[in-house]
Amino acid sequence: MIIGLLTGIDTIKIITRAVRGQTDAAIQIIYQYRFRPWRLLWGLGDHLWLMSYNSRSVRSRGIFTRQVISFLLGAVEKENRTKLTVVSLGSGSASQMLHGVADNHSNSDEVQLILVDNDLKALERGRKNARCLGIEDIIACRETTVGRFLEEVEPASINLIEMVGLTDYFDDQRFHRYLHGIYSALAKVGYFLGSNISSNEEADYAHKAACWPRMYYRPKEEIVENIRKAGFKKEKIWAGDCGLYTFWVVQKDP
Repeated sequence: MIIGLLTGIDTIKIITRAVRGQTDAAIQIIYQYRFRPWRLLWGLGDHLWLMSYNSRSVRSRGIFTRQVISFLLGAVEKENRTKLTVVSLGSGSASQMLHGVADNHSNSDEVQLILVDNDLKALERGRKNARCLGIEDIIACRETTVGRFLEEVEPASINLIEMVGLTDYFDDQRFHRYLHGIYSALAKVGYFLGSNISSNEEADYAHKAACWPRMYYRPKEEIVENIRKAGFKKEKIWAGDCGLYTFWVVQKDP
């Protein structure tokens, strides 16, 4: 940690937020990183840290989330004539999710986006991001846990569920339970996308140097098998590598 504090301004911010458990706020810094040469040695330190494989994987995951959301939202709109319900579980500030919705130029009268997080400040950042993108009118915020939300939501009522990055912090029991809850919550033709860290290649860097909270590393094959056991058909599951992460897109079989 001391080494990190001596190397860069953004690095200090990331470590401070990680220590406080504010991983969403820390990840936003990684998403928005730009090399700033005028910071001299501090800028070089940030560049070395934030161009690591782990940080680059996080940014790639964010870009992919944005692109997939935009694409799937268009696909779901073609398949449904009713108002769509889109949910971000453990949304945090939902920056990439919101950009994906905005990129699709969806009709705000036809989409409702629900941000679910137990951190009120994160939800406030999400609403601010939506306001900046001009889509605040379609946003609803739920300050609750993922488990409670899935228990209370009406079955087969959600068209698209995003849960990127959150399963990194779920033990196997919760991971299995929430996958079953997501399957139940999805509409007849519904999509689910998410990610989980798979490679522990930079685990020492993440947990010792950057002070990141504990994560559950799961290989791609294990993730696919868990999704299948939740009720999804194997041929409807796509999973691929995204740096250190496994990213998946799943369609509920109609």
